[in-house]
Amino acid sequence: MEETRHNFWVRAATGVVLAAIVLGAVLWCEASYLGLLGLVAVGCVWEFFRLPRLALASRLCGTAYIIITLSLMASFPRLFAFAFILTVWANDIFAYLVGVALGRHKIWPRLSPHKSWEGLIGGVVGAVVVAGAAGYFLFDGQWIAWSVGGLFIAIGAVAGDLAESFFKRVAGVKDSGRLLPGHGGVLDRFDAMLGAAPYAYLFLTLFLR
Repeated sequence: MEETRHNFWVRAATGVVLAAIVLGAVLWCEASYLGLLGLVAVGCVWEFFRLPRLALASRLCGTAYIIITLSLMASFPRLFAFAFILTVWANDIFAYLVGVALGRHKIWPRLSPHKSWEGLIGGVVGAVVVAGAAGYFLFDGQWIAWSVGGLFIAIGAVAGDLAESFFKRVAGVKDSGRLLPGHGGVLDRFDAMLGAAPYAYLFLTLFLR
């Protein structure tokens, strides 16, 4: 119990510091935003390529996906990127909280033993609410469009999370790295964002431009 409480506070402290760095870089200026994406790309590619037991084709395809995906994020207007990141994090946070409190029915126990359908629903609801609020306050009251966008972003985030879980299971590791205490590696922290970014790009190009 004491170890669980300690891990929670370590995870929370790391999350607060990371959030401050990420959101500060996104909002500060274009150069800091692009620099952040560059660092994330280097960290994710490095960790993915070092996963054991993966075929070379898988390593190359995964690396290409990370770079193409982050290139899409580089085209996001920074205010859009800010709202997108908040939506992804809302999905993560609410999925975790609801899963811990109410999770009973596992989605895919062999692949990701801690993820539950209850947590997934909680994450989706949290993402939709936060995205809708972002649309209302930051994008001229477009809360309906952003709520729909939040739904698709949440689905993409879950897909990205499960995809990384699959590769880690093949590799036989729990975390992709150890850089972020309580969270694992850079890829562990940004996997949901990598999964959701293409959905966000489609939302941006089809509905907001």
